[in-house]
Amino acid sequence: MGNIDPFPAFIKMEELRVLNLSNNFVTEIPASISKMKNLNKLHLSGNNLTSIPDELGDVTNLRHLYLNANKLVTLPAELKKLSQLTVVDVSHNNLKYNLGNIQYEWNW
Repeated sequence: MGNIDPFPAFIKMEELRVLNLSNNFVTEIPASISKMKNLNKLHLSGNNLTSIPDELGDVTNLRHLYLNANKLVTLPAELKKLSQLTVVDVSHNNLKYNLGNIQYEWNW
């Protein structure tokens, strides 16, 4: 199955609060995700993500972030700017460092 880029259609929905693109063969999150200022839940589980753009740190209303079951090796330091973030799931990835010094309670 070919890769699909579903984001362009959603980026224009400025009032969108929940976006669930789990299990959709997503390979990349565009930097323009920073325009989704009202987004508070982002579900990207079970895709083929290998990186997360720094600009995700600009989605300041984000409270729940589900990135489990992807191919992530690192996470951007800019995620610490997400002061309202209360749930993060990065389990079943290939993360190569200790997240213990970050203020969130990470779900492995």
